[in-house]
Amino acid sequence: MGGPSGRNGGFLGGLWEDLPALVRAVGEAGALRVAEACDRSIDAIESWCRDEGVDAWLTRRGHLLVESSPAQRGAWRPLAELAARLGAGDRFVPLSSSQVRARCASPVLGAGVLQPSGATLQPARLALGLRRALLERGVRIHEGTRVVRFTTTAPVVVETEAGRVEARDAVLALGAWCAGLPRFRRVVIPRGSYIVITEPAPDRLAELGWTGGEGIADLRASLRYVRTTPDGRIAFGQAGSAAGLGTGLGPRLRYDPDSIARLVRDLPRLFPPFAGVRIEAAWGGPIDVTGRHLPTFGTLPGGAVRYGVGYTGGGVGPSHLGGSILADLVLGIDDGAASLPLVGLEPSRFPPEPLRSVGAALVQRAIVRAEDREEAGGRPDPLTRFAARLPRRLGYDLGP
Repeated sequence: MGGPSGRNGGFLGGLWEDLPALVRAVGEAGALRVAEACDRSIDAIESWCRDEGVDAWLTRRGHLLVESSPAQRGAWRPLAELAARLGAGDRFVPLSSSQVRARCASPVLGAGVLQPSGATLQPARLALGLRRALLERGVRIHEGTRVVRFTTTAPVVVETEAGRVEARDAVLALGAWCAGLPRFRRVVIPRGSYIVITEPAPDRLAELGWTGGEGIADLRASLRYVRTTPDGRIAFGQAGSAAGLGTGLGPRLRYDPDSIARLVRDLPRLFPPFAGVRIEAAWGGPIDVTGRHLPTFGTLPGGAVRYGVGYTGGGVGPSHLGGSILADLVLGIDDGAASLPLVGLEPSRFPPEPLRSVGAALVQRAIVRAEDREEAGGRPDPLTRFAARLPRRLGYDLGP
């Protein structure tokens, strides 16, 4: 459960919030096919948890995508309007600022949309439940086994420090760690995402009126995401200012003190009743950011190793869809999930080193600094503003 697999923000959603990026990448019809398929993954995960008796704290009360500063005012409208134009207007329910605050009385949150199909869960409980179910079915799991090298032709030979395994086919599903492989070095940039969680304070949640279980995210490019837990905690996360240097997978992406401190500072400002409530834990991990803000699936040269990469922080729901895609690719099923246009989608390529990692680190810091400045009611300086907007000018899609 390295990286976001067991330590993510706990949002279970589809790809409707990435509808503009999908349309740009695969066209309107393809975008609808992908978003609808990914929405079905939420249903499938919910059904699987129920059937397998896995209590992943799954709560299906929707996701709120809302303004959290004047600079974000109305930024959700193009998404809702695009969905409506494509005949999927019911996927987003516009809410006024008063309607948002009726669900969560934060003085910072403004208007936005409700994405009704979204859910929240405890991702480690889901991953551990999946592990148990696989072991019960006789699957052998080799945890902590370092792979030294592997081949990409059949039979696939995987060499580890303790032995070797041969198989007709293999699947590469490494998340941000794909950045260490030559094929993906210019496709993926690891970026840190961090989260803090409070001690239980159900009375403070009641004071906020946030008792419905909705997940909340704002419209920053350095996204903030917040959910509650069944025992009355707030889990509060944000895409941090740390981006990977080189392959980018060192300790600094597992725990960045500056990003954690920002979360500790901002939590009582967004949720005043939680001032003085103890922060019980903080954690983080690298996510696999791509230039299209979308995952892509395919087969490595040699024909025997399939891959899925680029979930860009939204992976619980899309990774289920990705599993269906990869299974179909291995089994040679052409008319199922493998027919979705995410298969073979040519990813945007980032510049070569040293521009890739140095540029990513500088731009990510500029984005966070610019958005912090806007949130405080000011304007970022011209150099910060230029650096923060540079990825969009170069054709990269970083979300809101």
